[in-house]
Amino acid sequence: MQILKASMFLLLLLLISAISASGFGSMGPISAAFGDNGFFCAIDASGKQEVICWSKNSSFATSSSSSSSSTTTTTSSASTSLSTLESASEVPPMAALSGGEGFLCGILANTSQVFCWTLMGSVPLIKQGKAAAIIDRFVALPRNVEPLLKLADIAELAVREDPSERPTMSDLVNLLQQIVKDGLVL
Repeated sequence: MQILKASMFLLLLLLISAISASGFGSMGPISAAFGDNGFFCAIDASGKQEVICWSKNSSFATSSSSSSSSTTTTTSSASTSLSTLESASEVPPMAALSGGEGFLCGILANTSQVFCWTLMGSVPLIKQGKAAAIIDRFVALPRNVEPLLKLADIAELAVREDPSERPTMSDLVNLLQQIVKDGLVL
């Protein structure tokens, strides 16, 4: 009965704290950000796991961080062509990518942490693995985001890469009950 209550609580919590975010597809070696600021990126197959990104522009370019030279090739497209993003040089090596509306996120190849970026550069704090920056900016207005941060921490525990590091279902239920006990949710 307690598991049913905890499951219902979790469902209710997710419905109450739902925030608007758009994404598509599963993680992989190539992904796209859609919307007005759309671009796409791919993980270089050379083994270095470097990320190469392109957006609408007048030329197509490839660059390598291991050499000082860069090659530029002009494409002849009737409507649009592509160019590498300058901010892509800030994107560290990735294991997998996934896109959303105007942003991309990836799993860092060396630490398995989340790193997200837009056309303007990296999204603050996600680079350091902080859950706070993942929350939609509209949630942070006059609302209390502490419950969402706690829930994000619990979700992060549940999806650890090494199964031996993941909590059991009863541990997750206890963590959720502690949030309720602490009065962080209605």
